[in-house]
Amino acid sequence: TAPAVALGAPPDLLARLAGVPVYAVVNKKDEFVLVTGAAEPRAGGAGDSATPPPPHKELGLLFLAEAGARCLADKVRKDAPKKVAKDVSVARTTLDKVYALAASTARPAGAERVAFRFVPDPASVERASAATGGAPFAGVPVFQAAGLSVSSGRSKFTPLFLDAADLDEAVRSAAAGRDAAAAA
Repeated sequence: TAPAVALGAPPDLLARLAGVPVYAVVNKKDEFVLVTGAAEPRAGGAGDSATPPPPHKELGLLFLAEAGARCLADKVRKDAPKKVAKDVSVARTTLDKVYALAASTARPAGAERVAFRFVPDPASVERASAATGGAPFAGVPVFQAAGLSVSSGRSKFTPLFLDAADLDEAVRSAAAGRDAAAAA
């Protein structure tokens, strides 16, 4: 988290991001397994001399659900060249570390061809689609509840959630707190 703090990220924001897990498919050197369009995933990325760089961007996928990362790891094990597939695993990290990586100005040579994308939990996408009347949903859904807010001094914040289940839990917790306060 130190590089992000040096780049001006508020420590309270980093503390909140530290509680959000994300998952990636990595090789034995903990390098992202990059995906190039419909092409086969490959290990490494920037500076990998064994594989010539593609003419377009490669994607480093960050999954908000571990199951999604496991599916990609299984696909890599099945479809990728043996030297890539044999050491593939799913790694857990937190959003504060992703922020620090994205905010860092010290990038390895060739990293300009790598773009990172969040892959949402399919259950959250289904719920977002249902909330919008069944319309197709593109991107990562963000959930909030009307009336659910947090006060800090003179400021009032509306929390946003990347997972519908987390929103449900926050609403249940807020309702239980309100009921307990009313009963006292």
